[in-house]
Amino acid sequence: MKLSKYTLFHKYENKIYIYHQVSNALFEIDNELVNALNAPNLPSEIPDDILSSLKNGGFIIDDNTDETCNIRYANLVNRYNSKLMRVTILPTINCNFRCWYCYEHHKASKMTEENADSVFKFITTETQKKNIEKIVLDWFGGEPLLRFKSIIYPLSKRLKLWCEKNNIAFVNIMTTNGSLITDDMAIKMNEIGLNQMQITLDGDKKHHNQVRYSSAIKNSYDLIVKNIHTLCKTLDNPYIELRINYTKDNIDSTFDILDSFEKEIRRYIFVSPHIVWQDANNRYSLKGKIDRLKKLAYNKGYGINQCTLAHRCSSCYIDNMEQFVINYDLNVYKCTAREFNEKFCIGKITNDGVFIPNEIYYKYYITPSPFMRKKCIECELLPSCLYMQSCLQKSIEGFSTDCDKNIIQKSIDEDISYKIQRMQ
Repeated sequence: MKLSKYTLFHKYENKIYIYHQVSNALFEIDNELVNALNAPNLPSEIPDDILSSLKNGGFIIDDNTDETCNIRYANLVNRYNSKLMRVTILPTINCNFRCWYCYEHHKASKMTEENADSVFKFITTETQKKNIEKIVLDWFGGEPLLRFKSIIYPLSKRLKLWCEKNNIAFVNIMTTNGSLITDDMAIKMNEIGLNQMQITLDGDKKHHNQVRYSSAIKNSYDLIVKNIHTLCKTLDNPYIELRINYTKDNIDSTFDILDSFEKEIRRYIFVSPHIVWQDANNRYSLKGKIDRLKKLAYNKGYGINQCTLAHRCSSCYIDNMEQFVINYDLNVYKCTAREFNEKFCIGKITNDGVFIPNEIYYKYYITPSPFMRKKCIECELLPSCLYMQSCLQKSIEGFSTDCDKNIIQKSIDEDISYKIQRMQ
């Protein structure tokens, strides 16, 4: 028997823990067991009950087990034989705000009912052809709620009913600025299972309203906060990812956001700070304040959006070849973090719902993932690594970056500490 290479030792408040990156198991252990697990050969005197728990958690494995092989196999299954289909739909790339940092070029645009019908045909045909077991419908934009009544509600309702009839799991999620939500809309969202959303605030009221405003909406902060309350009180099992966009100029104000929400709804809100990409050079200098923000949020009853501690066997959801981003005009992409033009398009959906791929699509098939690269395969942090270097899209588009293992390790350590706090 041997210690799994994906076991991490972690100290928290004078206690020692072990965490397994694949099984997600987390145990508190004593110094005696630490020494035993770090010995060249595992001692035979480890009690049977402890040994059994360690085996079940994946911490101890057979000498002849090739963990890397298992991880690589799981990655290949995720890429080429996934039973989960994720479809991100942009019913418009127009938006009612013009945030200064947005990378998109908003313009008057809208998905037609005919194009929505083509999308429905595409999803249902692909699901049946490939024996898909779960569909994640992901609404994006622009501001998708500009097309709620005409596209989002009818298409979601139609697909939800189809999934129920065909015993397919259905998940409905959205990224929205939250300013257009009404009481009636929230009721209809609940009807179509749209209960998971990412909504953004840009600092406290003062800073936020300097970024997100329009001729019709001057105080979007109070409006969005009110609408989040509406969602939390209307939706069944709501999950609101509260994305907090921060810069060196607004970061001190972000702490005030936490007092904007009633205590009884905070358990439905998961705080997720993100630095504005134009200010990315300040990420590490601001890290201490973000750590304090997360801790304060947790103490005030919010969830903390964690993504590192997850057995992914993939570097990003775009690895899954059953993942598509469909623009209002039926052009198809792999990722939303881009301009929607020919350069990045991977194909198009016809009026009959047939996907016609181009050569860029096939690059996603053949480009090696980090799970096939020697340096990454040898790394003990591979199952938890979310570093940009591992992004297939970056590789395909010719971008690369050096790996900073220390930063990755620190991120994982923070997430393990948070997991321990949740256990206490």
